[in-house]
Amino acid sequence: MSGSFKRSIRHELFGIMLLVLALHIVLLLVMGSRLFQHFYLGSRSAELKNAARLIQKTCRQAPEELFDVVDEVEDRNAIVTLFTVSGEEEPVIEYYTRFRDPLTQRQEPRPEEPPFPHFFEKMGEDPRRLDTPTLRDALQQLAHEKSGLLVLQEEGGFGGGRIRVLCALEEGRYLQVETPLEYIHSVAAEAVRYTAYLSVGILLVGALGIYLLSGRITRPIRHMQDVADKIAHLDFSESCQVRPGNELGALGESINNMSARLQEDIRQLVAANEVLQSDLARQQQADQMRRRFIADVSHDFKTPLALIISYAEALDGEEDAGTRREYTAIIAEEGNKLSRMVGSLLRLSQLECGMQKLEPALFCLDELLMGVMASHRIMAQKRGLRVSAQIESGLIVSADYQKVEQAAVNLYENAVKYAARGGRIQVGAKAQAGRCRVTVDNDGENIPEEDLPRLFESFYRADRARRRDGQSYGLGLAIVKAILDLHGEKCGCENLPGGVRFWFTLPLAQIEEEPGDGGQQ
Repeated sequence: MSGSFKRSIRHELFGIMLLVLALHIVLLLVMGSRLFQHFYLGSRSAELKNAARLIQKTCRQAPEELFDVVDEVEDRNAIVTLFTVSGEEEPVIEYYTRFRDPLTQRQEPRPEEPPFPHFFEKMGEDPRRLDTPTLRDALQQLAHEKSGLLVLQEEGGFGGGRIRVLCALEEGRYLQVETPLEYIHSVAAEAVRYTAYLSVGILLVGALGIYLLSGRITRPIRHMQDVADKIAHLDFSESCQVRPGNELGALGESINNMSARLQEDIRQLVAANEVLQSDLARQQQADQMRRRFIADVSHDFKTPLALIISYAEALDGEEDAGTRREYTAIIAEEGNKLSRMVGSLLRLSQLECGMQKLEPALFCLDELLMGVMASHRIMAQKRGLRVSAQIESGLIVSADYQKVEQAAVNLYENAVKYAARGGRIQVGAKAQAGRCRVTVDNDGENIPEEDLPRLFESFYRADRARRRDGQSYGLGLAIVKAILDLHGEKCGCENLPGGVRFWFTLPLAQIEEEPGDGGQQ
C-alpha cells in the first residue's frame, strides 16, 4: 500500500504542477498581450503627465532651463511640441522635437531652422501639422479639466496612433507631449513572447524537479501513515518526527497531540470506570442500607403495632378504670411514636422530591433559636444537660421560617439525644461574610472521620460512633440537609475536643434603612 501511496502523491503533484503551468502559458498567450498593453498604456500616460507637469513648472519658474528639461523628456522616447493659439487664427508651432542625426547622434538646431523637411516628405505625412478643428476641441476640453492636463489617445495616423498630453503654459501658449502607440504595442508583444518562452522553460525544469523531490516530500507522509496505523491499534510507542515551519510539521505535531490526547482520554476512561465501579459499590451499599433500614423500621413498626393491638384487646375486657386509663395511655404513646416516624419519612420524601417549596420571609434568627431551646428545656433537664447560648443579637435572615425551625429542632434534639449525660450543649450563631453560621455543640464521643461525610445521607446511622438511648432512623440529619439544599446553603459536622459540632449557614437579609429612621419623634 505504501508503494501505491508514494506513486499517487508523486503523480498528483506532477500533474497538478503541469496543469497550473500550462494554464499559465495559455492565459499569458491569450490575454497577456492585451493586459501588457493596457498596463503599459497606463504607465506611459502617467509618465507623459509627469513630463508635462515638469515642463510646465520649468516654463513658469526657470524659462532659461526650458529646453534642457525638454531634452530630458525627449530622451525618454517622448515627442514635445510647443505652439501658440491666437483667436481664430491657425495654431503656430514654436518648437517640435528635433530628430537626431543617426551618424553623429547630434541634434539638429532649434526650430528656427526647420529640421529635415525631406524626411517628412518620405514619410508621406508631416507630424508637425496640427489638426486645427480637433486641436480646438481638445483645448476646450482642457479648459474644463481641474488637473490642468488633458490625456488623449488616437488610433491610426502617423506612427499607428499616439498618446498625447495637453497643458497650458501661459496665456495662448500650450504644450503637447506625445508618444507613438506602435512603440507600446511592440514592447507589449516582446514582453509576452519572452514571458512565454520563460514559462515553458520553468515548466520543463519545474516538472523534473517536482518529480525528483516528490519522494522526499512523501517520505515523512509515509512515516506519519505508519504512526497513525499504530495509533489505530492503540500502539502509542512511536511518534512522528516533527519538522517545524511547514504543513507537514504541523500535521506531524497534530498526530502527536492526537496520540497524547487519546492516551489521556483512555487514562480518563479507565479512571472513570474505576469511579463508576466505586459509585456502583456505594450504590449497592446504599441499597443495603435502605434494605436494612426498611427491615429495622418494619421491626420497629411491628413492636408498637403489636402493643397497640394487645392493649386494645385487653382494654375491651378490662373493667378497672385505672387500668383502662393506663392501657389507653400506652396505646396513645405507641401511636404517637408511629405517627412521628411516618411524618419524618413523609417530610424527607417531600423535601428530596421537591414537593415542598420555599416560602422565604425575613425573621430574627436569635429569637427562633432561643425559642427552640426554650421548648426543649424539659428534654435537656431530664438528661441533666447544661445548655448555654452564644448568639449574636439582631441577626435578620431571609429564609423559610418553618423549615429553618425544623432544621434547628432536628440538630438540637440530635445533640440532646447523643450528649453525655450531665454534659453540656451550646447553641451559637454569628455573622460571617454576609451569612449567618449556626452551630450546635454537645459533649460526647467523637465520630470516626470516615463517617463524618455521610452523616447527612438518607438512612445513614453511625451506630458505632453514636450511642442511642432511644430510637433513631437516620432521618433527622437527612431532613436538615434537604432543607439547607432547598435554600442553596450548606451544613456539616466536625469533631471537637471531647465533643461534636453540627452547623449550617443562612444568608443575612440586606435591609435598607428608610430616610428618617432612627430619629427622635
